[in-house]
Amino acid sequence: MSVGTTNEEEPMSKGTVYYTPGEISRTLRAELRERFPGLRFRQRLDSYSMGASINVHVHPDQADRLEAVREVARRYQWGGFDGTIDLGYSLSAWVDERGRPVAFARSAGTVGSRGIHPAIDDPAPAEGLVEARGGVDYVFVDADPWHWREGAK
Repeated sequence: MSVGTTNEEEPMSKGTVYYTPGEISRTLRAELRERFPGLRFRQRLDSYSMGASINVHVHPDQADRLEAVREVARRYQWGGFDGTIDLGYSLSAWVDERGRPVAFARSAGTVGSRGIHPAIDDPAPAEGLVEARGGVDYVFVDADPWHWREGAK
């Protein structure tokens, strides 16, 4: 996996790595396969104006693993939405050498716009992590049998 693109020109983001939605999707798929051997799932990346999302459909026979899959997938969601003020916001994450998110790093939050989500400015939880931006806004995980019907993609 590539390690994204580093922006060395802007002092505020020096050393920050930028990931495309495709890079994040491939990294999530690889982590799910590694952490959950034998897990049957389908994954779809949707890119749209001003964002992207990933849908992970776990086979209904393995719905008992759904919460564990959600815990992993949640770290790949680098966007949020404050419904009290109808405002979306982005987050950055601390990623390891394989590009896998370890923890959230920064977000302006929405409190400054009279919202309810506080700002985040957390230091790296371990040595060797790099701050990353970009990626996808939302990751949805389900075990709906509809996605596994005959002829579904």
